[in-house]
Amino acid sequence: MRLCAFALIVPLAAALGACSSTDAATPDTGPTGDPTISVVEPAASGTGPACVAVGPEADARVPLLVSVTELVLRPPGGCGYYVQCGHLELYVDDVLNNESAVPAIDVLLRKLADRYHDAGPLAGSGAPDVLHVRLAAVSDTDVALADHDGGLLETTIDLATVASCP
Repeated sequence: MRLCAFALIVPLAAALGACSSTDAATPDTGPTGDPTISVVEPAASGTGPACVAVGPEADARVPLLVSVTELVLRPPGGCGYYVQCGHLELYVDDVLNNESAVPAIDVLLRKLADRYHDAGPLAGSGAPDVLHVRLAAVSDTDVALADHDGGLLETTIDLATVASCP
């Protein structure tokens, strides 16, 4: 009797063991190629800053369309297992102006002392009067993201903000 019971238990245990798996599912860590970021619109001209017509409304904005490759944009806390993941921070003259988790972000002109910059020479320095805009990709914990060469994952664009562009 014991031999019959043993003969039934061994194949049953083997069959149950075959149904279980010790292979854990590997989490998707997102893209792994070299990440890049660039401003698509407004496009800077080859000879100077991008010109943007700005009206007098109180909450005027300059929309920027951004292109990212090998980077997942998510709101803070939304990256999970993704390694090359984060959100965008927009700086105007090195002051934080706005944040975004989508490939579009506005320069918030209400946060600036002067919204108009005509790209003409500034008195004293002769440097062009433009808005220096920098977009940086940062992680969930607000740490600057880097490309595969170790350089910061960011891009810059100069904007001339005037009442009407030529």
